[in-house]
Amino acid sequence: MSKNKPGLIYVYNAVDENSRAFLEVVEKYEADKAGDVAVSRVDVYKSKGLAERLGVESFPALVCTENGCVIYKQTDNICKDGMCSDDLDQLFEKAKA
Repeated sequence: MSKNKPGLIYVYNAVDENSRAFLEVVEKYEADKAGDVAVSRVDVYKSKGLAERLGVESFPALVCTENGCVIYKQTDNICKDGMCSDDLDQLFEKAKA
Protein backbone atom coordinates (compact mmCIF):
# COMPACT_ATOMS: atom_id res chain seq x y z
CA MET A 1 0.00 0.00 0.00
CA SER A 2 1.34 3.34 -1.03
CA LYS A 3 1.36 6.22 1.40
CA ASN A 4 2.12 8.69 -1.40
CA LYS A 5 -1.02 8.22 -3.48
CA PRO A 6 -4.41 6.51 -3.33
CA GLY A 7 -4.41 2.79 -3.97
CA LEU A 8 -6.72 0.25 -5.53
CA ILE A 9 -6.15 -3.42 -4.73
CA TYR A 10 -8.00 -6.08 -6.68
CA VAL A 11 -8.25 -9.28 -4.65
CA TYR A 12 -9.25 -12.24 -6.79
CA ASN A 13 -8.96 -15.98 -7.31
CA ALA A 14 -7.16 -16.83 -10.54
CA VAL A 15 -9.15 -20.05 -11.04
CA ASP A 16 -12.43 -18.09 -11.13
CA GLU A 17 -13.29 -17.11 -14.71
CA ASN A 18 -15.26 -13.99 -13.75
CA SER A 19 -12.43 -12.80 -11.49
CA ARG A 20 -9.94 -13.19 -14.33
CA ALA A 21 -12.26 -11.37 -16.75
CA PHE A 22 -12.43 -8.34 -14.43
CA LEU A 23 -8.63 -8.05 -14.58
CA GLU A 24 -9.12 -6.28 -17.94
CA VAL A 25 -11.12 -3.54 -16.20
CA VAL A 26 -8.45 -3.17 -13.51
CA GLU A 27 -5.68 -2.99 -16.12
CA LYS A 28 -7.58 -0.32 -18.10
CA TYR A 29 -8.08 1.69 -14.93
CA GLU A 30 -4.37 1.46 -14.16
CA ALA A 31 -3.51 2.67 -17.66
CA ASP A 32 -6.08 5.49 -17.50
CA LYS A 33 -4.74 6.73 -14.17
CA ALA A 34 -1.12 6.64 -15.40
CA GLY A 35 0.49 6.59 -11.97
CA ASP A 36 -2.05 8.75 -10.10
CA VAL A 37 -3.41 5.66 -8.35
CA ALA A 38 -1.27 2.74 -7.18
CA VAL A 39 -3.01 -0.35 -8.59
CA SER A 40 -2.19 -3.79 -7.20
CA ARG A 41 -3.51 -7.28 -7.73
CA VAL A 42 -3.65 -10.00 -5.10
CA ASP A 43 -4.30 -13.56 -6.27
CA VAL A 44 -5.62 -15.70 -3.41
CA TYR A 45 -5.43 -19.02 -5.27
CA LYS A 46 -2.38 -20.28 -3.38
CA SER A 47 -2.54 -18.14 -0.26
CA LYS A 48 -5.12 -15.89 1.38
CA GLY A 49 -2.58 -14.26 3.70
CA LEU A 50 -2.57 -10.83 2.05
CA ALA A 51 -6.35 -10.85 1.70
CA GLU A 52 -6.66 -11.60 5.42
CA ARG A 53 -4.33 -8.71 6.24
CA LEU A 54 -6.65 -6.46 4.20
CA GLY A 55 -9.69 -7.83 6.02
CA VAL A 56 -11.13 -9.41 2.86
CA GLU A 57 -12.97 -12.70 3.26
CA SER A 58 -14.86 -13.07 -0.04
CA PHE A 59 -13.60 -12.79 -3.58
CA PRO A 60 -13.38 -10.97 -5.85
CA ALA A 61 -12.98 -7.74 -3.89
CA LEU A 62 -11.85 -4.19 -4.51
CA VAL A 63 -10.00 -2.40 -1.72
CA CYS A 64 -9.36 1.35 -1.75
CA THR A 65 -6.48 2.72 0.29
CA GLU A 66 -5.30 6.17 1.22
CA ASN A 67 -2.19 7.07 3.21
CA GLY A 68 -1.44 3.36 3.52
CA CYS A 69 -4.76 2.54 5.21
CA VAL A 70 -7.81 0.67 3.94
CA ILE A 71 -10.65 3.16 3.52
CA TYR A 72 -13.21 1.10 1.58
CA LYS A 73 -13.91 -2.49 0.53
CA GLN A 74 -16.39 -3.76 -2.03
CA THR A 75 -17.21 -7.41 -2.62
CA ASP A 76 -20.50 -7.19 -4.51
CA ASN A 77 -21.30 -6.26 -8.12
CA ILE A 78 -17.76 -6.85 -9.31
CA CYS A 79 -17.98 -8.20 -12.82
CA LYS A 80 -16.67 -7.15 -16.17
CA ASP A 81 -20.12 -6.30 -17.52
CA GLY A 82 -21.34 -4.66 -14.33
CA MET A 83 -18.54 -2.16 -13.77
CA CYS A 84 -16.23 -0.16 -15.98
CA SER A 85 -13.00 1.61 -15.15
CA ASP A 86 -14.87 4.92 -14.65
CA ASP A 87 -16.89 3.26 -11.87
CA LEU A 88 -13.66 2.63 -9.97
CA ASP A 89 -13.27 6.38 -9.44
CA GLN A 90 -16.68 6.34 -7.75
CA LEU A 91 -15.38 3.83 -5.21
CA PHE A 92 -12.99 6.48 -3.93
CA GLU A 93 -15.85 8.97 -3.71
CA LYS A 94 -17.89 6.45 -1.65
CA ALA A 95 -14.91 5.88 0.59
CA LYS A 96 -14.48 9.57 1.31
CA ALA A 97 -18.18 10.21 1.96
